[in-house]
Amino acid sequence: MVTQVRPLKFENPLDDQNSGTIAGPVTVCFGNMFIKLPKDKTKQMIEKDQEQLDVEIQNLRSQLKVKVNELYEAQGKPELKGFNLTPLDPDEMKAINKVLNV
Repeated sequence: MVTQVRPLKFENPLDDQNSGTIAGPVTVCFGNMFIKLPKDKTKQMIEKDQEQLDVEIQNLRSQLKVKVNELYEAQGKPELKGFNLTPLDPDEMKAINKVLNV
């Protein structure tokens, strides 16, 4: 028996809306219901949800660092070096590239 496995395809719902191929109301799935909503309202809802998810992800990442440090402390191990580093924002990267003449 041969089974064909397809890779999962993750799509950004805003990509279809931004492409301009969708005109009029769009169908949105809420739980087990499909509802037709205006395109603009749907876009605002998705953007608001994405912002909320980004905030929650950042909170979880910051809490993870604290929990890992507590775990290491409980085990009597030294604190991880460099674990609390944060990435440079785009403005900082531009300044560094300017100094390095890259």
